[in-house]
This record gives sequence, C-alpha cells and structure tokens, in this order.
Amino acid sequence: KLSIVYPAEAIGQLVDLVGPAYTKDILFSARTVDDREALAIGLIQRLVPAAELERTTYDYLRLVSDNAPLSVRGSKQAIQFYLAGYTAERRARLAELSREASASEDYKEGTRAFLEKRPPKFQGR
Repeated sequence: KLSIVYPAEAIGQLVDLVGPAYTKDILFSARTVDDREALAIGLIQRLVPAAELERTTYDYLRLVSDNAPLSVRGSKQAIQFYLAGYTAERRARLAELSREASASEDYKEGTRAFLEKRPPKFQGR
C-alpha cells in the first residue's frame, strides 16, 4: 500500500520462510497476517503469551547455551551453507568442523557425562 518493491534479499528470506504461494499472497494483497496464521504458515515458530515472553526466551537460550558450542557452531554453519548452496569448499569446511568437534574436549566430556548419567559441562574446546 506504499508503492514499495521490497529488496530481493528480503523477498528471498520470506520465500524461504513461508514458500512462494504465501509470499505472493502477503505481498500482492498487502494484508495483515495475524499471530495464528503466522504460526500456521511458518513465519514464526511459536506463540507465547506476552506475560511469558521473557521467561520463555531465557529458557530457550538456556537450552541452546547448555549444548556444546562447537556443535551449535557447526549446525549453524551447515544451515547457512545449505541455504547458500553447497559447494566443494563448503562441504570440506563442514567436514573439517565435524572432525574438530569429534576431536574436542567437549566431545569427550559429552561422552563421559552420558555414561555417568549427568549433564555435560561444555567449555567450547
């Protein structure tokens, strides 16, 4: 409704999130997408009551931060490479990250913690 053509990167991100059909619907109609529809089409991952937003956010961040940093970093990189398109160089980098994680102190700690039935204490090394 503002006579805007959005940047290609922004449109690409929307297509990646909700697919081409919903992207067309949203951009062509310029209609408002409410919270429930945003959840249903994949624009957002979850709905949280406003009163629980801060607690839910911190709980989620704790879940992520309790994981091995090298594993989280490798997963993040793998997703970025997938979205950008795999190349021989990117595949080699992912293999290198996998080897680094498998040879890390965190891997040893994770294995010990699993066998000892206790939470791991990852250090990022």
